Amino acid sequence: MKNYIVLFFVLALWCAFLPCLRFIDLSGDVSASVPSCSAEESAEAETATPCFSAADTRLVLYVKETNTAKSVELEEYVACALAAVMAEDSPVEALKAQAIAIRSLALNRKHSPVHHGFDMCTDPFCCYPVAETTSATYINIATETDDVILCYRGAPVMALSHLSSCISTEAYGEEYPYLSCVRVEDEKGFACYKTLYSYTKGDFKRRFEKNNIAFTEDHNTWVGESLFTDGNRVRKITLCGTELTGDRFAAALGLDSLCFSVTPTEHGFDVVCYGSGNGYGMSRCSALIMAAHGADYAKILQRFYPNTVITKLIK
Repeated sequence: MKNYIVLFFVLALWCAFLPCLRFIDLSGDVSASVPSCSAEESAEAETATPCFSAADTRLVLYVKETNTAKSVELEEYVACALAAVMAEDSPVEALKAQAIAIRSLALNRKHSPVHHGFDMCTDPFCCYPVAETTSATYINIATETDDVILCYRGAPVMALSHLSSCISTEAYGEEYPYLSCVRVEDEKGFACYKTLYSYTKGDFKRRFEKNNIAFTEDHNTWVGESLFTDGNRVRKITLCGTELTGDRFAAALGLDSLCFSVTPTEHGFDVVCYGSGNGYGMSRCSALIMAAHGADYAKILQRFYPNTVITKLIK
């Protein structure tokens, strides 16, 4: 009788345990028997569009020309800034690339302020100039790209741009790896590529009066050695033994670019300036060339803002 009881007990345990066998990994790897969705989740993460959320996109704009500030909607600003820097008949993809750069910089300035009391200004060496009026073309471009920005490490980038470069764009610094030296297209066909400035000896001297320069009689010895950046722009220049930054020297002469050379003439100086603008980020002339040859806005942006991703803006 005891044998029957033992046998019955063994059979009962076996029947209870049998359904569990399908969960046991016979290879000895317990974790392999646990269903996982990590592969599916990874696939979704790779294909999903990265996004940046901004609840407030209204901007406070400082108008340098009138020394006033005003509040503007983001897309209104994009359209007006686009109208100020791009011709209406520019290739559509170049217009889109510039609109996205403008929007990205505006959000960058808003969320990482560099100004006191306002988000953007109309100084082209700092932000973007702004046109007083715009047109349907610019409004449509802003509308078509209104959910597109460039991001780096999850934040909108400082997407500066300029009119024209000579050889390459300029590196901003290690803090902004997406603003690096990027070789540009051949921009010699544009009028802004090369500009000649001529100054008399007296005019040249007057422009540096605020710098307390001790000028000698022989103007041929005034301008000395120049030090250049990696982007071939003047970083420092010696004037009558005084070292000036390229910015300070160019501002005194009203130059459009820091890529310049100075040559003494019989009565003064000739300064040949290459390119136009701050040299950072996208060269608009190169963007026009690329778009004319079939590049879309994504390819243009990836060329001039490496290490960034095109992101969806959620308002």
